[in-house]
Amino acid sequence: MIRILVIGDQSPESDEVKLLSELLNQKGYSALITDEVDGHSTRVGGEFPDVIVSIANNESNLQVLGNNTYLSITPVIVIVDDLSAAESLLELGAYDVVQRPINPSLFSKQLDNCAKSQELEGQFESAKVKIREMAMYDSLTELLNRRYFLSQALRELARTLRFGHAYSMIIIEPDNFKQLNDEKGSDAGDEVLKSLALICVDMARQIDLVGRLSGSEFVICCAETASEGARVVADRVLEKVERSVVSTIEGAVQYSVSIGVSELGPLEMDISPLLKRADNALVEAKNQGGRQVRVELPEQDIDES
Repeated sequence: MIRILVIGDQSPESDEVKLLSELLNQKGYSALITDEVDGHSTRVGGEFPDVIVSIANNESNLQVLGNNTYLSITPVIVIVDDLSAAESLLELGAYDVVQRPINPSLFSKQLDNCAKSQELEGQFESAKVKIREMAMYDSLTELLNRRYFLSQALRELARTLRFGHAYSMIIIEPDNFKQLNDEKGSDAGDEVLKSLALICVDMARQIDLVGRLSGSEFVICCAETASEGARVVADRVLEKVERSVVSTIEGAVQYSVSIGVSELGPLEMDISPLLKRADNALVEAKNQGGRQVRVELPEQDIDES
């Protein structure tokens, strides 16, 4: 239901207010008539209005509404005695100007157009938000997608290099995922991926970044964390997966994961070698039968050990 706020200092018994009330009721709008322009008086049925109609003190109302965080983008229809003020009122932010006496049929169409414009504006804003989300998040798992994850990981890397913190990566992948897909179907495979995504988020720390790196690979960026700390996170993921059962249309599915861990080398300025080592460790875990965590350290660390 469209919410209309009417602002004016006229008595509720005035002919104009009565006309507006009847017109809004006939249209099925939720309406509130008030002489205030701030506080709870601007709410219609507990919500902010979709359209505002100003019938008095128009310049003052427009200025106050324009400075209101919640109402500054709400379209305002101004009712005036003389259209000579229309230009200045439109410059102050009025959506439309209506001259008295009010033509009920014409005013009704103006309200409809204004409300429709507001609805389309809302749909446009929602679409922009959706597009931004699509550019950032994986549609299946709702994790950061590869592109956005890497951009955020590079931002964390810059902070790491600036302050000399440790920095680690964890790569996780279900064991025998292709076989699971072939035997149970892609829908069951999707449920397993969504289950693993939730486990990664639950077991990661608040400061960690979690993303979907590729089709069945997930990644956790552990800022301010050496490989020992990242190994703790990886073990938590492994143990949680071992205890999990995924409900699918093909029945309950249990699965395991292999996990690779590595940390940034003292001379490294990029995350590519770090991701490569973590992926190598993941492959080693799979080659050793899966259901385990493997760690591959930078060459400098190996030489010093």
